[in-house]
Amino acid sequence: MTATPTSFDAADHAAAALQVAALRTPGAEMAAVVDRVCEQAQLRGLDDAADDLARISKACVRLCSLIEEFADAPRAARDNPEQWLSTQDHWRHDLRTPLNAVKGYGDMLIDDWSAGPGQPLQDDLRATLRLADRLLELIAATPQEAP
Repeated sequence: MTATPTSFDAADHAAAALQVAALRTPGAEMAAVVDRVCEQAQLRGLDDAADDLARISKACVRLCSLIEEFADAPRAARDNPEQWLSTQDHWRHDLRTPLNAVKGYGDMLIDDWSAGPGQPLQDDLRATLRLADRLLELIAATPQEAP
């Protein structure tokens, strides 16, 4: 069993920054696609989907916010690596919540839009779900030890 380090060095901060950077891009891409779907749904008069799309959009905003909050965690836990481990565990759990909302509501809308005016938006929703899956993979691959 290895001892937990007592402080972080520059390499530790760099490793943490890479973890955050790996999530920022797909998170921002997903939010952009969802914004486009919301806009197109409104233009197409898909009022029945407005509540579900608002939930997906809110989940994307929360996800991006959590990613940014995590960016500051290594600095806050600089002298307490145990806090870093706790933050990572909590962060993994918190990130999955909005991603699961995106996936759940996205799946429902894809089913609802299998025919009719929402059908052209299915590809963007599928892209959103692929990005959510990619983020879940990245979260699962995040090292579970102090950097």
